[in-house]
Amino acid sequence: SVPTLTGGNHYTLLAYESGGAVKTVVLNEDYAAPAAGAAQLRIYNTAGDAGKLDVYITAPNVELADASSPVSFTTGTVPFSTALLTYSPGTYRVRVTGNGNKADLRLDMPAVTIASQQVATVVLTPAAGGVLLNGSTLVQQSTYTAVRNTNVRVRLAAAVSGNATVAASSGSSTIDAGSVAPSFGFYSLVPAAGPLNISVNGASVAAPA
Repeated sequence: SVPTLTGGNHYTLLAYESGGAVKTVVLNEDYAAPAAGAAQLRIYNTAGDAGKLDVYITAPNVELADASSPVSFTTGTVPFSTALLTYSPGTYRVRVTGNGNKADLRLDMPAVTIASQQVATVVLTPAAGGVLLNGSTLVQQSTYTAVRNTNVRVRLAAAVSGNATVAASSGSSTIDAGSVAPSFGFYSLVPAAGPLNISVNGASVAAPA
């Protein structure tokens, strides 16, 4: 659709890739500033392929297991924005998981900083695979900071004969602790481009990055 722009107002044209196509959306940047000593933040979700999501906004040192009261996206409607949420000025950690599943981490933004009387938007956009996300922070009429996802999801499909036990990891991240072939495992989140370690009956086999 063609956006309607009002003279004298401020806008950001957000361009992002989804499903191999470039899409755009216009974001309004004329929200009233909050009172002194307060800041406002909203979550703007463009990642329809990621499905239902929970967004946890916490202090940087809070473990995800201890986080509560997420902002949830429970429909496939995108783009979709939350209302403006009021916080004390400071630095926050924003983590996105699958809805109702903290083990399904999709994005970790370790330092989203908002100052007194600022209005900021955290934008969620699809990563290449569609399930993981990239993030960015847009401060109203000010800076834009992108956070690329540095992880990938990997699962082990073991098709070795002879009922062999196959295990896989990437660095210190376990992909499959050991399954008897034939087997088909679940996705694990590991750092992108990390070295893969695969063993069959305890013997290491060559693996690509």
